Amino acid sequence: MTADSSSHSQTHAVIELPVETRFGHLAGCFLRRRFVEVLKVPKTLWIHTGLHVLIAANGSGKTTLMRTLAGLQPAVAGNIVVRGPVLYFADDLGFAPELNARQVFSSLLPGNQASLALSLAERLRLDLGKPYRALSRGNRQKISLILAETHAGHGLGGLILQDESLAGLDPPTRREIFGLWEQKRQSRCRIIALHETEALQCVDSVLSIQAGELRQHEPRSPGELRQLCESLTQ
Repeated sequence: MTADSSSHSQTHAVIELPVETRFGHLAGCFLRRRFVEVLKVPKTLWIHTGLHVLIAANGSGKTTLMRTLAGLQPAVAGNIVVRGPVLYFADDLGFAPELNARQVFSSLLPGNQASLALSLAERLRLDLGKPYRALSRGNRQKISLILAETHAGHGLGGLILQDESLAGLDPPTRREIFGLWEQKRQSRCRIIALHETEALQCVDSVLSIQAGELRQHEPRSPGELRQLCESLTQ
């Protein structure tokens, strides 16, 4: 990489992760708590506006990475830079069990965005009247996905983090969601941790955690993307 292209990458990146940035979590009892490192960055990463998929085994540190990027916990080492607002959607947002999806949207979103959420709910075949406690995992995920897409369609810039967003969803719904993500690639930086990659057609990069290291891959075609995803999920 030339000096000019490196400078361009640094200037326009939404996320900068310097070499030797380290991520971890607190462990131990109250008076002896300490950070336990779970992954590191072996090479400086610049992550730009676009769609980025994070593929990693359970227990490898992907949720730790997401929570650190969201500002919910500190890095063990390194000066992480994230430009713009951050929205983090965890595996289960845990709404009040008696609320239904319509009430969730109306309480969290202003009028225009609530209308968009209801439209997406119909598109994804979400039961708006059933209380949250009675919803399947897949339908709970739909609420989280709809909230993310509603925010993604409102303004530009910033970072959206989504952890295991497709868990419990059937293949047609996953394809629908992938289509929405690909349509909005140019508006925000989005990092999605997932295992279900069969419907992916176009991403800006794939992030992987292997042997405790975070790496970035840039597939140049759908075929290369499929091969990469298969190799990372074996």
